[in-house]
Amino acid sequence: MDQEVFNKRLENLSPRRREVLNQLLTGKSYEEIANKLDIVESTLRKHVSAIYDELVGDLFPEKSRIRFSDLEKLIHQYQPSLLNNSTPLPSPRDTYIERHPIDQVCQEEIRQPGALLVIKAPPKMGKTMLLSQVIKNIIQQEYRSVVLSVRLAAKNSFYTEDKQEKDKKNIDDLLYWLCTSVTQTLLLSGESIGNKDNHNISNQEQFKEFWETSLGDSPVKCTTYFEKYLLSRNKPLVLGLDDLDSLDFDSQFNNTVASDFFALLRTWHEKAAIRPIWDNLRLILVQSQDYTLNTLNRSPLANIGTHIKLEEFTEEQVKQLGSIYKLKLQNEQIKALMELVGGHPYLIHEAVQTVARWGTNLDKILQDATTETGIYGSYLVDLLRKLQLQIDKENKNMSRDLSLETNQENKTKLKNIQNMEVLKSSHSSLLESLKQLINHKEGKEFESRIKEILDELGLIKREGNLVFLRCELYRQYLKQQVTYLEN
Repeated sequence: MDQEVFNKRLENLSPRRREVLNQLLTGKSYEEIANKLDIVESTLRKHVSAIYDELVGDLFPEKSRIRFSDLEKLIHQYQPSLLNNSTPLPSPRDTYIERHPIDQVCQEEIRQPGALLVIKAPPKMGKTMLLSQVIKNIIQQEYRSVVLSVRLAAKNSFYTEDKQEKDKKNIDDLLYWLCTSVTQTLLLSGESIGNKDNHNISNQEQFKEFWETSLGDSPVKCTTYFEKYLLSRNKPLVLGLDDLDSLDFDSQFNNTVASDFFALLRTWHEKAAIRPIWDNLRLILVQSQDYTLNTLNRSPLANIGTHIKLEEFTEEQVKQLGSIYKLKLQNEQIKALMELVGGHPYLIHEAVQTVARWGTNLDKILQDATTETGIYGSYLVDLLRKLQLQIDKENKNMSRDLSLETNQENKTKLKNIQNMEVLKSSHSSLLESLKQLINHKEGKEFESRIKEILDELGLIKREGNLVFLRCELYRQYLKQQVTYLEN
């Protein structure tokens, strides 16, 4: 084998197998690699076997099992840079792409007394990166800042230790977690927490004593704590709450937590108009349309503050991202990529990063992109799982309604059959609507319920009353999976 042959074989590896090879060369165990790539170990072993066969299998025809050292020697000979974890890539904070005028609006809004900023978009559109960018800029202005993922609230121990007292975590748990998490974050950053009477909170026990001795329910205690201890400093406190989806979706919480919590946040925001101390609280709420869209639209937060909806990348922004990775993407390449994935930030970033890391031909990446072995494999499988959950939920509701209908007394058999058909047609429309979107690129009109579900999953774009699949990648992949979804 010579340099040209080895390079050609390496280039022909699928992006997924290039990723597996990269992990192998770091010395990680199979278990660690499988967890990182979100695949089962048996699938990983199949990839490894295929890598050996495609790269060096013909060099060892008499060996029943090729050793990793055999492959490593050839890589050392022909591609030693791979053994050094390939070309260093920019850190995530250096790959942020500004979106005008969104970035400027966020920066201006958060400077306003008592600001409330809501950032929302489908999953993986860059919400958390925008939050980080806003926080980065306000730190330079000497604001205090705390960023928390609400998803972590479901995994923490809470004030209420008697778990038999209730089946699910409630607003008391969430607000206790919020206060302790904000306190701990500020203490770790060197901030002191106290009031004008020099009553300080410096550890968990002191906070617990405050919580137990304060009057009122948990929203009153939480409000008192913020006003008395967290907002009494001259510097504003910017509180970023990420992953608000978990309040509505995570089964650890009961179904009133989201509305109760949003109502409290609205109260805090409105307090700034009558109590100047609440000017010091600046809220940034980050959520996907996934799972919480309906809750938020019906919540007290729907018509207050500034709502930011993230849009897709433009061609110029894709070119800018390529420049960050030191790639000179041609207009034809950018066009081909965006014809497949649109301007979806995550999908664009995955392709650009793969080209930068491996030197893989973009055409090769696009060729395998719609398969589960391509660079989007894990993402597409997760999207399919979420879609299946929605369809299963719809089918369960349909079965329940049919059961209720058929069990009613004083109904003739004929009328039962007619009603069942009506119910079936009204409830099983999600999958049928998806099929129509797959087969009609010109867009379709659907009832609000269907649009909300598909929008929550990030599957669609809207233009007026028409609905379109977000990108060609989704169309091609879901077309292959329709049979699976039907079963």
